[in-house]
Amino acid sequence: MSDVRYWLWLSLRLSPGSSAIDAVLGHFSYDAKAVFKADQKELEKVPGLKNEVIDALADKSLDETRDIYSWCMTQNVGLLAYDSPLYPERLRSIPHPPVLLYYKGKLPDFDKNVCIATVGTRKITEYGQREGYIICRDLAMAGAIVVSGMARGVDSICHRGALDAGGHTVAVLGCGINRVYPPENGPLMDEISLSGTLFTEFKPDTAPIGSNFPIRNRIISGLCQGTLVVEADDHSGALITARTASQQGRDLFALPGKVDEQNSQGPNSLIKDGAKMVTCARDVLVEYEFYYPNVIRTENLPVFLPRFVTGIHQREQVMKATKVLITKAATDAWAEEEKMNGETTEPTKKSKAKKKSAPVAEEPAEDLPFTVEDPKESNEPEEIEVPKFIGKIQADILKLMPLDRPVSADDLAKQGQEVSTVLSAMTMLEVGGLVRCLPGGLYQRLK
Repeated sequence: MSDVRYWLWLSLRLSPGSSAIDAVLGHFSYDAKAVFKADQKELEKVPGLKNEVIDALADKSLDETRDIYSWCMTQNVGLLAYDSPLYPERLRSIPHPPVLLYYKGKLPDFDKNVCIATVGTRKITEYGQREGYIICRDLAMAGAIVVSGMARGVDSICHRGALDAGGHTVAVLGCGINRVYPPENGPLMDEISLSGTLFTEFKPDTAPIGSNFPIRNRIISGLCQGTLVVEADDHSGALITARTASQQGRDLFALPGKVDEQNSQGPNSLIKDGAKMVTCARDVLVEYEFYYPNVIRTENLPVFLPRFVTGIHQREQVMKATKVLITKAATDAWAEEEKMNGETTEPTKKSKAKKKSAPVAEEPAEDLPFTVEDPKESNEPEEIEVPKFIGKIQADILKLMPLDRPVSADDLAKQGQEVSTVLSAMTMLEVGGLVRCLPGGLYQRLK
C-alpha cells in the first residue's frame, strides 16, 4: 500500500473531529503506517484513548479501504492526506485536524494564498444576498480565495459571487463528496468542482445529517486567515464557526445590520465583542495585502462613480480617479450646470433634459452645489456601455426586461433561466446601475 492508503484506513477508524486524532497522531509521530502496524498492547499505551477507539484501531481489515480507494480513482476524487506536502499548514495546526480529505477540482497552494471564510444563515435576506455577493465577488477579484459550506442562503450566494468574478472558491461539505446537499445546489457543486475545490472529510455516501455540520465548520475556519459572518441570528450555526475561528486564533469580521433585524443579531453582537466591522471587501483585504503583495491586488476592486461630486470643476478628476463609464444623462446634467454657471466648456451633445434647472436628487447633500441626474428619470432611454464585470448571462437577461414595466424574477425565469441565475444577475445589474429593485420582488430596467 502507498502511504495515502494508510491514511485512508486511519480516517475510517477515527471519527471526523474526534479528540483521539491528536492523541493517536502525537503518540505515533504522525505516521499512519506505524498506527496500522501497532498491536493492541501498543495502542493501549496511547494516553486517554478509549476502549472503543482502541478496538477500532486494532481492526486491520482493508476491505473498506480498498473499495473506497478504487472508487475514488474511478470517480476522479483526490485524497489529501495529513502528511502530504499539499496539505494546508494552517489546517494541520488546528485541534483535531482532518486525517484525510476527499476533494474534487483544483488544489491551490493554500498557505501562499489569502483565504477568507464567509458564513451565515440559510434564511438570507435581500440585504444579505446583495452584500454577501458583492463582498465575495470583490474578494475574488482582488485575489482572495472564498471558503464556505455550500449550504442554502449565505454560503451559496458567496460561492456564486466568487465564481462570477472568475475567482477560486472552496466548498467544505458536511456529507460524502458524492452527495448533493442541498439538492438544488447540484449545478453550483458541479461548477465549483470544475473551477474551484470541493472538500470533505466524510467518506463517500455519508448522509448530510445535522451533527456533521458543526464538525466540518472547524475546517472552514481552519483553512482561512479570517472568517466573515454575513447574516446570522443568535442561534445560527455560523456563530459556531465564528467561535471556532476565534479559538483557532483567526481574524473575525462581521457585516453590520439593522438593530431590529433578527439576522443582524449575530454579526452585531460579534462587532460589540471585538470583531472587525466590514462594509466592503477592502475592509477585509487591508489586513493582508501587506503580507501577500503578490497575491492580493486591491487595485482590481471596482470603483463606482458616486451619486454626488463635490464640484463641477472636479468632473474630469472624478471620472479619471474612479475609472468608470458615466451615462449620457449624467453628462448632460454636467453640461447644463456648466452653462447655467457661465462655464466655457461646451457639451459634446445637446442635452435632452427638458428642465432648465439642475435636477434634484432624492437625498441632496447639504454642502454640494449640484446633483447628478438619475438616469431613471430620462424620458428617452439611451444606450450605455455595459460595465466590464457584467457577463453574457446578465446581458441576455437584461435584454429580456421590458422598459415600460417592472418584472419579477419568476417572470424572467419562465423565459429559460433558473430563478437563482436571474437573482444573481439582478444583483450584478443593480450594482452596474442598469436595474433597480422595487418593493414586492420586482425589478425595473433603467436603460
